[in-house]
Amino acid sequence: MSGSDKQSVKVFILTGEWQDIRGKNVLKFVGTSDDLGTVELIFSNNPVFFIERKSFISNLTVPYNRKEVELKNFDHKEVDALYFNTQRTADAGVARMSVTTFESDVDPARRFLMERFINAQVKVDGVFYQKNNLATFTNPKIGPCEFTPQLLIASIDIETGSQNSKLYSIAIHLSGTIEEKKVFIISEKKEKLPAHISNYP
Repeated sequence: MSGSDKQSVKVFILTGEWQDIRGKNVLKFVGTSDDLGTVELIFSNNPVFFIERKSFISNLTVPYNRKEVELKNFDHKEVDALYFNTQRTADAGVARMSVTTFESDVDPARRFLMERFINAQVKVDGVFYQKNNLATFTNPKIGPCEFTPQLLIASIDIETGSQNSKLYSIAIHLSGTIEEKKVFIISEKKEKLPAHISNYP
């Protein structure tokens, strides 16, 4: 792993996921940028859901932090936020709650981006570490931006038998930064085919 560098970069997020690791909720996003290539963004996170402010809870045995927020539900009633250390404890909290909860089914990675008005285009400011072809930022400053990368898109079509699952062909079409087609056919026939088609007995 190379040394750390500080950088401001625009990233187009391709995937997002969450994990509970050693008692903490961690979010990981992977995207692409013109400056650094493949970028990984890692954030510490506290999963959250909401209950009405008047609600009283006494049977919640997992660690949590209740906080007043300036939000209301669809009935225009004020709500409080309940923050947890992990998504697992948040889910356990929902299971034990005897009152109505709000947004307890929202994926934490999606919530994290939505709360920051980010769809897929994000400006990242922070220190990153480079390992092989991956630049990793941990808890950087982020915000929405306009960024459309040049993507390499692969379209794959696999043809199999409906009754016996026998493989007949695989077709791949690459488009974007390059244009290329390749088709692999399973066939006993020997015939002249276009250059992008390969026949296998």
